[in-house]
Amino acid sequence: RMLAAFHIPTYPDPDHITAYAVANLLGSGTTSRLYKSLVEKKKVATAVDTGQDFPGERHAPLFIISAATRFPRTNDDILKVFSLNALRVLSYRPRKVTTTAGTP
Repeated sequence: RMLAAFHIPTYPDPDHITAYAVANLLGSGTTSRLYKSLVEKKKVATAVDTGQDFPGERHAPLFIISAATRFPRTNDDILKVFSLNALRVLSYRPRKVTTTAGTP
């Protein structure tokens, strides 16, 4: 099993709520982005999960990503796929939206 953790802001910081939304988008269920990428497409994991409130309210929260490695793959295989996806997301640049004359 592979486990990655990242520090996130504590509640009531607005970014804490954003982390909740990102956790659901990335790892909630079989339609999540990480499940589709790691389990269905790349076949390096058998399960994926995310969470944003570990270890609880008394300590600084962590954003957790966990994945169960699919035999004969290794945790390094999961990290490679995860790193490539993270780099793709971080390098994303939205296209400039242009309007034509007469349209709002």
